[in-house]
Amino acid sequence: MNFKKVFSIILIFTLLLLLTQLNVFCQKTEPNSMRIGVTVEPDSLSPLISYSQAGYEIFSVLYDSLVVLDENYETVPDLAKEWTISDDKLEWIFKLRNDVKWHDGVFRGDSYIVKNIKVEIRTI
Repeated sequence: MNFKKVFSIILIFTLLLLLTQLNVFCQKTEPNSMRIGVTVEPDSLSPLISYSQAGYEIFSVLYDSLVVLDENYETVPDLAKEWTISDDKLEWIFKLRNDVKWHDGVFRGDSYIVKNIKVEIRTI
């Protein structure tokens, strides 16, 4: 076999291989879906009991927080518009913004929120 034939066969094989792999990158996703690539699996799917960096990176994209830190590392409202802490520091009361809704766009009321928070706290 001469050099041109070998080179042509290698080139064709490489192009076919690239075309088959290109399909992986061009797949259509479900509407309203997001894919996150990670190199390490999170230690938990609950943000309340996860301690891994991989978990933190995933949860920071998926969940909003009651409060966040600003550029000066001061606590500022996010979902909460204000909060109070009892003198003994055992009771924290957060008041949510009026425009806060679940990810499906529905506000289900304060009792629903309290019930979910109690379930999460019991998980810890």
